[in-house]
Amino acid sequence: MEYRENGFGAVSVSEWLLTLIVATIPVIGFIAILLWAFGKGAATSKQNWAQAMLILYLIGAIFSIVFWGSLFAFASAAFLN
Repeated sequence: MEYRENGFGAVSVSEWLLTLIVATIPVIGFIAILLWAFGKGAATSKQNWAQAMLILYLIGAIFSIVFWGSLFAFASAAFLN
């Protein structure tokens, strides 16, 4: 394991596998991603990955709100006429 300037070594394949498994658990995974993104104990690569995941979650939430909002608006307009 090589060490970088921040004191954390490279993340191994088994650690990445465990990270991805934990991230798929609905509530616990989201909390873990928040801790990895903003906590001090994770490697830099894992922090960057967690921050990217949070950005993707935000984009997905925005698309979901726009989709369901427009679907509801069109359905409401169809039933009112």
